[in-house]
Amino acid sequence: MKIAAALLAVSLIAAGTARGQGCNAQSHADRVRVTLIDCGDLKQVFVRHDGNDREPVALRPTATPAVWETAGFDGSIESNVLCSKFCPWASECATPTPKVDKEGGKNICVATYQFRCDEDGWTLLVQSAPAVINVDWTRKRAIQGSIEQRGELKAAPGKLCDLASDETINLRPKLSSSTPFTFKDIPIKRSELEQQKEQKMTYGPTDLVRYINPPPGRRTQPLSDVEKSYLAQQLRELTVKIDGLKATAAGGQ
Repeated sequence: MKIAAALLAVSLIAAGTARGQGCNAQSHADRVRVTLIDCGDLKQVFVRHDGNDREPVALRPTATPAVWETAGFDGSIESNVLCSKFCPWASECATPTPKVDKEGGKNICVATYQFRCDEDGWTLLVQSAPAVINVDWTRKRAIQGSIEQRGELKAAPGKLCDLASDETINLRPKLSSSTPFTFKDIPIKRSELEQQKEQKMTYGPTDLVRYINPPPGRRTQPLSDVEKSYLAQQLRELTVKIDGLKATAAGGQ
């Protein structure tokens, strides 16, 4: 027992020493630093855990121009991906790089991120009838290594204002909790919208039925007229439209 206890104590001391001296992807950062290239005075980014859109990160300026910082996030460095929300420009997500720095004569572990504002964004306007309905969304670029983002439009009409030209956006309207039906993803692409009159597409009752999931346990079969009428009362129409190739107002929630 004494030997086991001694070995355990040595292991704990070694682990503590490793945490104090090391700074790697599994470390907990003492500071977060973000470098913004050609972004002007904008400094709003979002912390992202497992793909979910989160609250904005409050950054403060440092002595170095275009470098901002905040306290370290919960969890390991590698578990915190930041996604930009600069609506005049296309959003991007950045994975952090661990870096050892000095503060007060002591080593600290810093998670460093870098963003560029060099690609125009565009805005997707989402409208519905009835007008008050929440819409879940996912978005992902076509380029290799792109990170999927997820979030929710709190109520339609709403906007996603920092989209890249090659992103596919999936919309999933949310019906009332008492409704036994749910929606599948409705894919939206800018290239397809640009081919439409007024750069917009409207999904009516017949179109929306194609994206309905039947209640759990139900056999696959066409919806009855009564069910279609019931669903139309929940969501009769969904319209998506390009609302400018460069957004000028904040949005996305």
